[in-house]
Amino acid sequence: MLYAGNDTFPASADLVDDGDDRDAASVNVGAEAALDRTTYLRARGFVDKQVWSYLTESGLGSTFPFNTTSYAVNTSDATAMSVQFTNVRVGDIFLIQFHGNTFNSGAVLADELLLAVHATDDVGGAGVETKVSSAVARLAIYNTPLAVISAGCWVAAAAGTTRLRLLGRIASGAWVGGIASVGALCVSRFRTK
Repeated sequence: MLYAGNDTFPASADLVDDGDDRDAASVNVGAEAALDRTTYLRARGFVDKQVWSYLTESGLGSTFPFNTTSYAVNTSDATAMSVQFTNVRVGDIFLIQFHGNTFNSGAVLADELLLAVHATDDVGGAGVETKVSSAVARLAIYNTPLAVISAGCWVAAAAGTTRLRLLGRIASGAWVGGIASVGALCVSRFRTK
């Protein structure tokens, strides 16, 4: 008999006793409980990862610019800096890391660029994009490029597909700033339920 195990964690398991009959039924209950626990534990912990990265060897420039005062996708590629996870369960945990270089291509030399990872649970359904408050970077931008590293955590509140993407905004409308040269958005998913 082939038994794949159920995604449950039994609180206890029956063991064979001296008075039990000598047949498969006397050992199956305990063996099934052990296999159920193995299946349950295998389905927890690290699940998978998604990485979106870029490399422009031509140097710094307006690779992914932001020019609005409210959070939005960059103006050159709306699909950039975005990762998606399918088969998400409520309670899945996403550990987020972003690193990249910033640039200033406007006349104002001391404005600010704000970058924030935003998450949407239930993409394509009733999901609402929300800023991940722990994955925000606020940078005073000058003509000199700066490296930025940001990290955070998101816990899925709805099942289905979850999207995480980097959005940006500038403090005033007087310049354009953004991400350039080299960088990556790396997200790892862990399961606890």
